[in-house]
Amino acid sequence: MRQWTEMPIADAIEKLLGLPKEDFTTLNDRERGECDASNHYRALADQSKEYYDGYAEVYAKQQCEDFWTHVAFLKTRESKFAQYVEAEEIADEDI
Repeated sequence: MRQWTEMPIADAIEKLLGLPKEDFTTLNDRERGECDASNHYRALADQSKEYYDGYAEVYAKQQCEDFWTHVAFLKTRESKFAQYVEAEEIADEDI
């Protein structure tokens, strides 16, 4: 059976991500905002402009990626539907 041990968050991050804990604990405001947005956390209240700029940059990029992924999905679905309709029309002609 696995035994769990508690450890400080900085130590866990160092172990999981391979980042030295000094790097994680010394993030500037912009990097903290980017980190929060990358991990899909809500933006924290009462932060500096740099924090919100970092958060907004990553958030906007995520939204654009989500949009274009959805567009690609819709184009694929539309193409497959058009192929299906065309096959049905050919089948109807054969009858």
